[in-house]
Amino acid sequence: MRYTIDSTANEPIMLINTHIGMDSEDGMGVDGAEFQRELLELDSLNKDKIHIWINSVGGVIMDGYNIISAILNTKTPIYTHNVGIAASIAGVIFACGEKRKSMDYALFMTHPPQGG
Repeated sequence: MRYTIDSTANEPIMLINTHIGMDSEDGMGVDGAEFQRELLELDSLNKDKIHIWINSVGGVIMDGYNIISAILNTKTPIYTHNVGIAASIAGVIFACGEKRKSMDYALFMTHPPQGG
C-alpha cells in the first residue's frame, strides 16, 4: 500500500503529505483514485478506525473528490488530522473526517471553487 503506514494495524494511518493530483511543475502528487482504492480496501478489513494525516497545499479537485467520496462512504470511522497545512481541497478533505484534530501550529486555507 502506497499511502498507508502498517495496513495490519487496527488503526492504520494514511498520509496525504504532498499536493493532490497532477501538477505541471511538481508532477504527480497523491493520486486520488489510488488513495480511494486503498482506503476502501482498508475499510473492507474491519479496522477500528482509519486516521488520515494531512499536510498538503491541495491540488486537483477531481482527485480530492475521489478521496472525499471514499471517506464519506466507509463504514469505518475516519479521523482526519491537520499536521501542517490543509489548504484548498485538502481542507475540504480534512472537514470530511468523522472526528478532526488540528495541531496547534497547523494552518488552513480556503478559497472559492473557481481558483486560488
